[in-house]
Amino acid sequence: MSTFILKFNQIPILLNVLFHTQNHRLTLFSPLINSDLFQIDLDNTPFVKLLISKDKFNNKTSHFDHKFNDIIPSFKHIRNILISSGIWKPNNWPQLVQNLINIKNRNFLKGDRPAILGFDTNCFIYRLYSTLLREYSDYIPHLRFILSKIVKYELDISHKINAPLIDNLKNFFPNNTNFIDQLWNQDTLPTKIKHIGLVEFNKLASLPLILYNNTITPHNNCSHDLQIIEDFSKQIENKNYDLFIFTFDQQFYDQARDYGRFCTFLDTPSLDSIPNKFKVSWEQLYDFLYLSSLYFSTISLKSNNSVHISGLWRGKSTDDWDSQSIKIQCNSDNLSSLIKKQLNILNNIVY
Repeated sequence: MSTFILKFNQIPILLNVLFHTQNHRLTLFSPLINSDLFQIDLDNTPFVKLLISKDKFNNKTSHFDHKFNDIIPSFKHIRNILISSGIWKPNNWPQLVQNLINIKNRNFLKGDRPAILGFDTNCFIYRLYSTLLREYSDYIPHLRFILSKIVKYELDISHKINAPLIDNLKNFFPNNTNFIDQLWNQDTLPTKIKHIGLVEFNKLASLPLILYNNTITPHNNCSHDLQIIEDFSKQIENKNYDLFIFTFDQQFYDQARDYGRFCTFLDTPSLDSIPNKFKVSWEQLYDFLYLSSLYFSTISLKSNNSVHISGLWRGKSTDDWDSQSIKIQCNSDNLSSLIKKQLNILNNIVY
């Protein structure tokens, strides 16, 4: 079995190789849940089809008690993956798009002030910036953003999976413990989710026109939500900006409005309303595979050939997190040879 570490920008190689070796219809299987989760069809207009209901998912995980919540995803994490990859949008997505159009159409000659956009913590977990950048690449890069150190404080946590818990988990998988061994000294599920948001935060922090006070520290005098709103407000004090805040949290929205700030609440769709099938772009599929491998630790793509994809593995480094890398294992010599060839071509390109 051949093993590769693919950075995020190399994930297209995997899908291209699968497509050109007639692996057009893929089934995404989760060893942790012991069930097929999605069907991915790469022909014509690609689509993703949900293969498991909420009831079936809950039945598959009912034998795990609450102590395994640090490892075993719940059905709500299916929703997280779909939203974070941009495949499923918040209920009021058109409102967000209209707000962005209004920002884009501001006329400074008529006295409109420049806009600056601020995201609450959950916007980073749901990877809102990545979705907007992919779908509105003509003007999102030209917008200015504001960041809060309080958000980074909430995202930058580190809790490792308890070793005895991994031993206990092996009892549920007596015939296949290899993928569980990869969880040693790795992040818990809540930490992984926060780390996804931290990578997103760092993307924005690396931009040249970011407004970001990196010196403040959280305190106990009020909620973190209010501290984020206050931080945004203080950073634009005496500056000629109109602040637009975005959040998936109703409580944060209420506090921002009470504070006198313009805030858009993004309404998360209900778990009971997940469509059976989604049309997707290839770019969304890259995000979808990356996020699925993280939430479920290891997934398998089954078709004419099988490929195992791990979001967590023993020895995963900070650089692997920052580059949004995945680990893939192929049983097919042909697939392995083609992936290796494509990687060599990509690595030899001079930019």
